[in-house]
Amino acid sequence: MSLENGADIQCMTADGWTPLLLAAENGHGSVVELLLAKDNLDAGSNGRLYNRHTPLSRAATNGHEGIVKLLLAREDVNPDSMDNFQRTPLFHAARKGHSTVAELILATAGVAPDSKDKYGQTPLSIAAENGHREVVKLLLAEDAVDPNSRDKYGWTPLSRAVANRKKVVIRLLLERGAIDPDFKDSYGSIWLDAAVMRRRERVCSSEAAACEECRRPKLYRRK
Repeated sequence: MSLENGADIQCMTADGWTPLLLAAENGHGSVVELLLAKDNLDAGSNGRLYNRHTPLSRAATNGHEGIVKLLLAREDVNPDSMDNFQRTPLFHAARKGHSTVAELILATAGVAPDSKDKYGQTPLSIAAENGHREVVKLLLAEDAVDPNSRDKYGWTPLSRAVANRKKVVIRLLLERGAIDPDFKDSYGSIWLDAAVMRRRERVCSSEAAACEECRRPKLYRRK
C-alpha cells in the first residue's frame, strides 16, 4: 500500500539501510520482487552503510539463493561490488559456505573468482580456512583461480587449511595438483612440514604405547 501511495523506495534508516537492503538481508523475496519492479530503484546501491555492503552482498552472506538470483539478473547490479574491506559477494558466500550462492555468482559473466580483499585473501583462501569443501571444489574448478595465491602475510589456501586442521579441504587442494606444499609464510614458517611432524609424533606415540602394552605381563595388561 505504501508503494502505491508513492513512498520513497530509496529512503534510509539512520544507519543507512534502504528497504531493499533490509529485504535482501532478511530473505524477504516477495518484498525484493516488489521493490525491483519499480523503475526508479537503484538495486546496486549500498545506501549509506558503514561497510558499503550492497543488497547482493547481504543476500550472499546470508545464503538467500532466490534473492541472489533476482539481483544478478539486473543490469544495475555489479556482481563484483566491493565493501570497505574490498570483499565481493562471492567472498562473503565462500566465507559462510553457501555453495549454491557461490555457484550462481560464478556463473555470472565477468565475475572475478580470484579477487583479493585488502588483506590479500581470495574466496578460495577463506573457504579453505573455514573448511567449506563444496565451495572449495567449485573454486578449484575455475581456471582463473590460483590455488597457490598468497595473502599479504604469505599464507596460501593450503596453509590456512592446515593451520585450521581442515583435513578434507587439505586433501582436495593437494589432489588439485599445481599446489606448492613447500610454501613459507612471511615469518618463514613451513606449515605443512609442521603438520606432518605433528602427525608423525602422534603415530610414534601410539606405536610406543602399543609396544609398552605388549611388554606388560598378561596379568597387568589393560582390558
